[in-house]
Amino acid sequence: MNSEPTNPKSFKLKYNQPASSWDDALPIGNGRLGAMVFGGIVIDNLQLNEDSVWSTPPNSKLDRNNPSSSIQLNKIRDLLKNGRIQEAEALSCLSMGGIPENQQRYQSLGELKVRYNYPAYLLGGSSDVPIPIDRHSSLSGLRRAPVVPTPPDYKLELDLSLALASVSYTLSSVNGEHEVKYTREYFVSEVDQAVIMRITASKPGMISLEIQLYRDPSYIDEIQSTQIDNASASIKIIGSSRSLITTAKIVIENPDVNSSINIIGRTAVVKNATLLTISIGAATTFYNNDFETMERKLSDEMISLHNKFAEINGYFTVRNCHSESHGRLFSKSTLELWSSSTLNGNKGCLFDEISTSERLTRYCKSFNNENNLKETTGTETDDGAFLTSLLYNYGRYLLICCSRPGTQAANLQGIWNQHMNPPWGGRYTLDINTQMNYWPAEVTNLSECHHPLFDLLERMRGPGRLTAKKMYGVNSGFVAHNNSDLYGDCTPTDEWLPASFWPLGAGWLSTHLWEHFEFTLDTNFLREKAYPILAEAAQFFLEYLFPITLSDGSEILVTGPSSSVENTYELPNGAWGTLCLGPSLDSQILYELFSHVIDAYKILSLSQLQNNNHNFSEVPYVNTKEFITDIKSARDRLPSPAIGKHGQIMEWFEDHNEPEPGHRHISHLWMLYPGKRFLFGNNNISTEKTAALLSAAEKTLSRRLEHGGGHTGWSRAWIINFYARLRKPEECAKHIQLMITQSMYSNLFDKHPPFQIDGNFGLTSAIAEMLVQSTAVSFGNGVTNNLRDEFHVIICLLPAAPTCEKSLYGWWPEGKVTGLCVRGGFEVSITWAPPTNGQNHPRLLEVILISKNGMSCTVEYFKRSVNLKTKINETIDLTKEFQ
Repeated sequence: MNSEPTNPKSFKLKYNQPASSWDDALPIGNGRLGAMVFGGIVIDNLQLNEDSVWSTPPNSKLDRNNPSSSIQLNKIRDLLKNGRIQEAEALSCLSMGGIPENQQRYQSLGELKVRYNYPAYLLGGSSDVPIPIDRHSSLSGLRRAPVVPTPPDYKLELDLSLALASVSYTLSSVNGEHEVKYTREYFVSEVDQAVIMRITASKPGMISLEIQLYRDPSYIDEIQSTQIDNASASIKIIGSSRSLITTAKIVIENPDVNSSINIIGRTAVVKNATLLTISIGAATTFYNNDFETMERKLSDEMISLHNKFAEINGYFTVRNCHSESHGRLFSKSTLELWSSSTLNGNKGCLFDEISTSERLTRYCKSFNNENNLKETTGTETDDGAFLTSLLYNYGRYLLICCSRPGTQAANLQGIWNQHMNPPWGGRYTLDINTQMNYWPAEVTNLSECHHPLFDLLERMRGPGRLTAKKMYGVNSGFVAHNNSDLYGDCTPTDEWLPASFWPLGAGWLSTHLWEHFEFTLDTNFLREKAYPILAEAAQFFLEYLFPITLSDGSEILVTGPSSSVENTYELPNGAWGTLCLGPSLDSQILYELFSHVIDAYKILSLSQLQNNNHNFSEVPYVNTKEFITDIKSARDRLPSPAIGKHGQIMEWFEDHNEPEPGHRHISHLWMLYPGKRFLFGNNNISTEKTAALLSAAEKTLSRRLEHGGGHTGWSRAWIINFYARLRKPEECAKHIQLMITQSMYSNLFDKHPPFQIDGNFGLTSAIAEMLVQSTAVSFGNGVTNNLRDEFHVIICLLPAAPTCEKSLYGWWPEGKVTGLCVRGGFEVSITWAPPTNGQNHPRLLEVILISKNGMSCTVEYFKRSVNLKTKINETIDLTKEFQ
């Protein structure tokens, strides 16, 4: 086993040339502010974002609910019941679509543009020989740049553990007489709420450049460029109807008589500096009461930051405080995988100096062109293991950078977006994408990063109540459809039939509250935040669901109009349809939503948690046993999962043909993942039926894949999560390989295409799911009136990790993962090595369990298990039990 300290290279992205496009640039962020680092040699660009910069000023309250919806609802349902699908869809478009069409859009904050002016002799020229000009290199207002080959020592890196991007390179004269090394550092401080860039030169006075702060002119009210003194200047943009301010402050450190900053037009011109610091702050009226308050607060923050810079070693203090703040989260869990070459004493390409893009290219080229798959050996295995562990750590890094407590939830692009009108509006897409962003939050020990999603849910409650009443005539609870935005809009975003009128957005999103509770057992959170939202989301459906009589005379409750999101079915007459009644996805979500409400009520009713009252919500009805009885009754009348003619889980209430059997969405397997209905030891279906449904789930996956499924990055990530739950390590490895080779940009962003961040987070959660799984087998039966005695967890180690040498698609013979979280408030760290003495499973070299809440558990590994009664904050070494 490798006993060396954690190899920092597995926590770095590194490149030997600047980013040539946005999809090559490197992301940095602090949850609220984000930037993309390009690292250009002559023309550099920092593309900027702030999480509350959306298309409508924050004080806008627009009611988009269609007034005809509730009037036409029953007619639409009758048309669907009678198979008149096209009429139902036509009427739905007229009566249910939001007015006006489309919710608000997430927008770019702007860009910081820098043109470096090097002495001609450092670029291979002289005063007599002009440098060739690249006539395509101009950045709106900056002069065209000279053609400069990438220096051989150029490095562009992103350190995930420090949240620090850097650039370094050396420029030399032709005769070697002059040589200057330039370095830059970029980070976004959560402590100081600023984007910070520092430029240094190895020789005095060798930094001369021009700086502009840029935003699309259509969204600018005013630009103010101010020279503060000979060594500092600022540029300010006021935009979007005075709802935002962006400020860049440029300061020459340790200036001398030759160095200067001058404002010429809108450009800050720096000459002969040796050290230069640029800090960028931004504020919006979403976070502040008014423009004057916002302007004053931002000014105070920037003054405070520059006072820190003015102290001895001030820059390094600011940078280190930033990295410590980030590191407190990042260090909670890390993954390292070692591969076959390492086992033979040859670290090989695992530790070599090639760039991330070269490693990715080499890995992709090692597979045949026909299907991008082949058996892996040697270099391919090394690269696969390295990239897999890097992507796990990268996914956690990205979530920290785009979702911190007090910031906005991660949207389709996390926080990083270069457009004013991004793909799909850069919104919160609630039919999987927003939820997938947060799949790794609990299991990879980033529970704090989950809270912005809960804040979004809270913000959606008011608009969702209005939508429930105006669209459906439902006077209780709240509802959301397949999209939302910064302002919590819950109406259908448009009239796109495959998804717009799907009504389970809030229902699915609310299950994340229960997930957070299961992992933390925070009863204050359950009482104050989770139960009120869960109960209100469920309450809507008590009134919204309606009965259908089956052929045997029994009644079930179904949703409708709804859809199996984004998919299409074929009727016997050959017509296609999207709207339907009671798709499988809806019933599966509702079953778990209702179950969570029931379990939450039980737990909050335990005597030690009651505080002598049952006022868990401001809505009196949901605090009563009558409400829970009604929820149980509705749950029992939901359609059960069924098996169709192909042996698959049925996607619709009827066993329709599919025009696109390889569709990217696999919504009818929601109960497998992220649902928990089939987690081992945790289902309310008979063992015989469970086995049949699990077999049908596997058939559903294979059928999707046979017809080209998994062709988007996030869809492939979902497939890996499915196979992890099915305990299929070979399939997990296969689809990790496919995702890396087919769905990654060079900066390792997920390629939908275009970029969507959900695939990165889905892959991270899948890797975690391969390493550990857990289930709660008992919840609040009320026998002992003590939560600790009412809760038991089963923990399974390495349930789907490809640790066997026979794996065709890359294996993880040796590895170490720290800080994985499981239900019940446990943390697990595992170190493993290849099997010996004829074993068919890895040797566990170390198993450490930390119990935060003192709950009981069973830890399983292959055919061994250990039952434990734990104490609060107890650390338990289980290594001997599994050797």
